[in-house]
Amino acid sequence: MNLLLVATTLVYIGRENQVNVRIPRIETDVTVDGNLNEPVWQQAAVLTGFSEFSPHDGIPAADSTQVLVWYSPNAVYFGIRAFELHGAPHATLADRDKISADDNVQILLGTFHDHRQAYVFAVNPLGVQ
Repeated sequence: MNLLLVATTLVYIGRENQVNVRIPRIETDVTVDGNLNEPVWQQAAVLTGFSEFSPHDGIPAADSTQVLVWYSPNAVYFGIRAFELHGAPHATLADRDKISADDNVQILLGTFHDHRQAYVFAVNPLGVQ
């Protein structure tokens, strides 16, 4: 008898055109504290293989980033693991919405279904949004 083990984690690689993501619904809540080692995060969809937008649109990102995402009956949860190869992320303490020159991660939620408008959530390594 042969057994086939299938991992439950869903991994989507953007550069391989895996852009339709099945986000798991998990019947729990979690404390938002930056700890991505809690068991619920092991069930999240994993998005990786991102490309740059600026300064050169479409080239593979120099550094690796993973976005973990899942939802509960009450919220959508995103966890981000962003790696900087040189160990020196560029970030400044700034006013809100002034982080475009920093290393940053942006999540765009296109809830209007028109490919033009989206809610944007952005954060730099210091937590400035």
